Amino acid sequence: MGHKLFDVGKVGLTCDAITHTTEKRTDGEAKVIQLTLRVAPFDAKLATALHPAVRATLFKLGNVEAHQHLARVNFSLGVPRQFIEIYASPDSPKATMGLDHVLITGIYARTQKGMRDTFMLVFKATFGPVSDRELGFAESWRNTMKFGSFEEADKSDLFIDTPEDDDEHEEESAQQALPEPEFETDGAGKPLEAGDPEPARHAKPRHADRTAAAKAKQKGRGRR
Repeated sequence: MGHKLFDVGKVGLTCDAITHTTEKRTDGEAKVIQLTLRVAPFDAKLATALHPAVRATLFKLGNVEAHQHLARVNFSLGVPRQFIEIYASPDSPKATMGLDHVLITGIYARTQKGMRDTFMLVFKATFGPVSDRELGFAESWRNTMKFGSFEEADKSDLFIDTPEDDDEHEEESAQQALPEPEFETDGAGKPLEAGDPEPARHAKPRHADRTAAAKAKQKGRGRR
């Protein structure tokens, strides 16, 4: 049995964005499109169907309650390219479109806005070159939900797939650098508590100033 993205039947997929990009292949560079797909709500059953480690990370052991201390988790699951059959509804007997050799990247789960115990899953699906029919289908999918079933795609020497990079998550997970602390610290760099003596200032000894002044005076006399 091949490695499916979801080891379950039809999964509801909302297309949030479509990006036109390129992909390096063994025969050159190909124009492709990248869909940002969202699964929501993403419950314990779907997490198990995705990967047991995802289930264990997001949900409590022995029940379906979500860990409430999580806001977002990135996953690198090493999913091979997929063949995705798209259906109009979960009850549709026939697929309306088949997408082959789809590259799955940028998988992450995060809590839904205002709901700390409910997750959604987001990932990117890249494929192409696309026909006019496939492009029109993708555009009609934008901001709507369709249902997909997953199978591992047939092997091909056409693709140059590398291990997923953290750059896939950089845009949405980047944080601003913290400012420098504005408080006094001791010699070890730890902040001083209230009432602690201030750290010793390494002032230049007074005799060093007198010595420097004397040398400057002697130098001035020598020029006369």
